[in-house]
Amino acid sequence: MTLPFKSNDPTLPDGPAPELPADHPRARKRKRRRRALLLLIALIVYLLYAYWADEYGITVSPETTYLTGPLRPDGTVDYFRALQERLSEGITPENNAAPLLLRAFGPRGVPEDARDDILAQLGLPSLPEDGRYFTNLWDYADSLPSAERAALLGGSSVIDEYDWLVVKARGGPWSAERHPLLARWLAANDLALALVVQASQRPHSRFPLIESKQSPWRTGLSFSTVHGKLHDAVRALTARAQLRLSGDDWRGALQDVLACHRLARVLAQEGLLEVVTATALEALVCQTDIGMVTSGRLSPDELRALLFELQQLRPMRRPADALMATSRLAGLAFTTALARGYDIDAFFPQPVMSANGEFDVVFSPSHQGDVRYPLQWDVILRMQNEHYNRLIKAMNLARFSDSLAACEQIEQEVAPEEQAPTGLFRMLSELINWLNSLRGVSASPAPGKTGLGKDIERFKAAARLSRWGGRPLRGYASRQAGRVLLRMAGVQGSGRLRALHEWAAMYGELTRLAIALELYKHDEGQYPDRLAAVALTYVKAVPLDRFVDKPLEYRRVGKGYLLYSVGLNQIDDGGINADDDIVVQVK
Repeated sequence: MTLPFKSNDPTLPDGPAPELPADHPRARKRKRRRRALLLLIALIVYLLYAYWADEYGITVSPETTYLTGPLRPDGTVDYFRALQERLSEGITPENNAAPLLLRAFGPRGVPEDARDDILAQLGLPSLPEDGRYFTNLWDYADSLPSAERAALLGGSSVIDEYDWLVVKARGGPWSAERHPLLARWLAANDLALALVVQASQRPHSRFPLIESKQSPWRTGLSFSTVHGKLHDAVRALTARAQLRLSGDDWRGALQDVLACHRLARVLAQEGLLEVVTATALEALVCQTDIGMVTSGRLSPDELRALLFELQQLRPMRRPADALMATSRLAGLAFTTALARGYDIDAFFPQPVMSANGEFDVVFSPSHQGDVRYPLQWDVILRMQNEHYNRLIKAMNLARFSDSLAACEQIEQEVAPEEQAPTGLFRMLSELINWLNSLRGVSASPAPGKTGLGKDIERFKAAARLSRWGGRPLRGYASRQAGRVLLRMAGVQGSGRLRALHEWAAMYGELTRLAIALELYKHDEGQYPDRLAAVALTYVKAVPLDRFVDKPLEYRRVGKGYLLYSVGLNQIDDGGINADDDIVVQVK
């Protein structure tokens, strides 16, 4: 039924309500109202979609968390406990080198608040703060009366002696008369070095892990002092080996160099930091071996004994294995802790000077729940797992050049972007930067900050972008944050890790070839014209140059020879590039 219509407009007739013309002012007004209402509804729906409270939890799965247990009470993976269980499996005080190393180096460097617990786990009684522990050359020289120190130095300086120790002592035998300070220093460390030699005969080197109340993942940081002292202890042992060789103590010299080789392999069973330290130590000891072999002081029987012992050593652990076993877990633990509410600043110490003039580090006291970063943590964890899988595959490629190129390509993918994103994302980023500037907060790295400081600021900027940009930008911001966290986890050094491994392995192969060449000379009266002549009789095969997959460079020079690898730069510099070429030369 149509209702009658009484028009107040004289231009419209009475009767049924007619449809207003589209160009009528009232019709246009109604249309504008409908459009405004639709836009308002769309805006409300968008805002609800973009800014409705979102869950930033973590899905436990092999693709995200890698491990699926053990779990914390909040349902996240307890990586600290998982790594603790892995590293402590089968470890006892009797097969662990760590107790002997602490007895050799002393308890300094072990955190005081956990010292009693750590020593108890290692089966040690409380160690005195001051004892007959290993002392480096600097501290030993400082402990001597000035007149006695001057007499021992004989006009040189401690710096000169230390430089000679680091660079030249492993090059060949030396006498106590030539360097009396070094000889006295070695004698003063006899007891500590005996403990280090004993430690090298054990199959494991595991320190108990600690989880600080201030920061959820400080594993290994407290024992950096021990690793630093290991460098000086290995330098002492290699120098003592050459000193013993000059005194015709062949068995003592052999014991010292083999202890260093074994110690490197024991240390390499730990995490990635320990593998790097152990690989550097292995290369250092190989230089000592070469100095002993080319000195002309070893008999054929002694050369054969050294070659046999070197061939019995187990291979050095590959960095990719350590990356898989520990570094992946540490990186995922770092990300999970951020997702649980830890402030990113809580992970990175600030150096401060204590009252006694020594430097210490202070961690932010931020705890779980203080900070919530609105990021898609599953996206970030999946990125990390995929990245580690690709990185490990690249580091295990057979050819060094292929591995290096693959690692560089992967590292480039997480390199910092110095420019803002383009298009819509750039406009939105600039808008959010402006909004943050109104609040006195910078959304970009602060001027003057470099490296880690810039990455921390980039991570915080990505979190702010996710918060202000809402769900549409959350995926982009999370991927940016994931790239930052990968850089902060140290994955950009993978190519260099592979290079360091090849460097030490090449030194070992050249050492065995140098022994083979000396044995050939003893048997034939001169060095061979071709390197292949030592194959089968003295070594199973002549290895290729690991860096270029080509034969090693070898040529007779007078009555001696020149044998070298082209080194990390993969360029034949003629064996004269001391910073890169790995050289064995007998003149």
